[in-house]
Amino acid sequence: MQLRNVKLRRDALRFLDLPIDISKGIVGTLTLKVPWKNLKTEPVHVVLDQVFALALPRTAEAVRDVLCVCERWYGQLTCG
Repeated sequence: MQLRNVKLRRDALRFLDLPIDISKGIVGTLTLKVPWKNLKTEPVHVVLDQVFALALPRTAEAVRDVLCVCERWYGQLTCG
């Protein structure tokens, strides 16, 4: 089965407990290979191709964390 131009939900990565939400996102092609006759013994394959996502910090604290990382990398921002 193959799906094209699948939109990502805002909470798509919430199960990973990351401090970000997806503002907008799309998967160009999502391919599923399901061995229906052997589900217990063979793996299900999921292939994502051309994934584009705009991720935003979920909280003000997450924004500060991102700024601190940028300051460490580039030395241009102030961490408070």
